[in-house]
Amino acid sequence: MESKETVNSLAWQPLTFGGVAAFSRASFSRLWAMEVIAALISAASIICLFYMAWEPSLREAITRLPDVGAIHGGYLEWSNSTVVRLSDSAFLSIAIDPSDTGETGQVGDVQLELRRTHLRFRSLLGHISIPYLPQWKIAMDRVKLEPWWGAWHPVVSAALGMSVGVGLLLVWGLLAAIYAPLARLIAHCAGRRTTLAGSWRLASASLMPGALLANAAIIAYSFGQINLVQLLFAGLLHLAVGWIFVLVSPLRLPRVDGAPGSSKNPFSGSRIGGQSDQ
Repeated sequence: MESKETVNSLAWQPLTFGGVAAFSRASFSRLWAMEVIAALISAASIICLFYMAWEPSLREAITRLPDVGAIHGGYLEWSNSTVVRLSDSAFLSIAIDPSDTGETGQVGDVQLELRRTHLRFRSLLGHISIPYLPQWKIAMDRVKLEPWWGAWHPVVSAALGMSVGVGLLLVWGLLAAIYAPLARLIAHCAGRRTTLAGSWRLASASLMPGALLANAAIIAYSFGQINLVQLLFAGLLHLAVGWIFVLVSPLRLPRVDGAPGSSKNPFSGSRIGGQSDQ
């Protein structure tokens, strides 16, 4: 029987099927440590995306705002009724459409539109609208927003990264609970040794390779090495990677004693008449 120290020494990287399987026998603290590292990498990749792709567009848009403007009482208060484009970045474009003409076009992969009664986000996946609440009172003028953004954008990026990191830890725990019975069933059918808790740890570790793939894709997108379609494909691929690890990693668990293929070679080191084979 392997000692806990030996098992933990094997469970140090979740990038191979055997490495993921080792987490089924490791301690919860070892798995937690690896997941926290993966969550921190994910948070860092999102912060990189924020500063490389989104923050420059937001800063540019703020510098082009007029001296008077606000969102108040559920409406956008604007000085004229014509469409104004504040930023035309390939990542994030921002436009003002105070008359709801819908004639803003779309330049960036994601477009933010401030309309008369709602905020609209548009992308290849469609659009989503967020109505202005009557109690909102948000300044939309350069004089107030420029110093505010200069002071608070580090806090915004940190909050974004923290939200992503904590959210991923919660999602991984939930998905592991869903995948654990399947991992245990595969292990049982293959004559491999595990427990329900071990299956949960294995399923949780199985999600990390896909997460690292997604992080690499986000960073590549941030630096313009891949486009939005390729980023979305990587997002789908990272799900498939997790499923593959959940299905295959249980086959790398130790065999149950007495299961087919678990017995040692009866002719190795056998004794005949009290003498071992020479």
